[in-house]
Amino acid sequence: MKLFLWDQREAQVESRRLLKQAVLQYETAKRNKENHGESHRDSLVVICETPSGKPYPVSPAGCRLPLHVSVTHTACWWLCAVGETPMGIDAELRSRRIKPSLARRICTARELQWLEEADDRPELFRRRLLWLWVRKEARVKYLGTGVFQGLRTVSALECQEDRQGFIQVDLSGVCLEADEQLLAAVYSPGEQNIEGMERLLWK
Repeated sequence: MKLFLWDQREAQVESRRLLKQAVLQYETAKRNKENHGESHRDSLVVICETPSGKPYPVSPAGCRLPLHVSVTHTACWWLCAVGETPMGIDAELRSRRIKPSLARRICTARELQWLEEADDRPELFRRRLLWLWVRKEARVKYLGTGVFQGLRTVSALECQEDRQGFIQVDLSGVCLEADEQLLAAVYSPGEQNIEGMERLLWK
């Protein structure tokens, strides 16, 4: 699995076009490594979506490619994961303000208890809630059920404690500014690590 980053301040580009470019970069790198040459007549790869909105790449012949993708974005940053096993990715600005009342709508009883430990420390409460939100949304994207189909039914806290599924995201190697601004999470039980991170090449 690889991550691809785009700075929206350079140019506002449609997410589907950026995702297509990320798939092409992933496929090209893989083909070059395996000495297989071109992949799927690159420029003709199409990005489609499931009924719940989960994107997937399709070949020029209309066949679904054996790749999984997941996308997230903020006002300034666009980030996606591409790989051969299912995954979900989410990112939010570390400075994002979240209403404390959201916790009751998205958190399990165990997560609420963890948040309540910071009831008298608003900033710690905010950071914990944001941490939970990002991981829960990454998990829901992995499941492909859609964000509104049960954030409250998936636990981010227990998975983190059991070290199951979540992969640490460190963007400092590709963009220090993004790493400082973004809190990101990838959920993929079939992967142990991220192979690499790249800036998206856009002309």
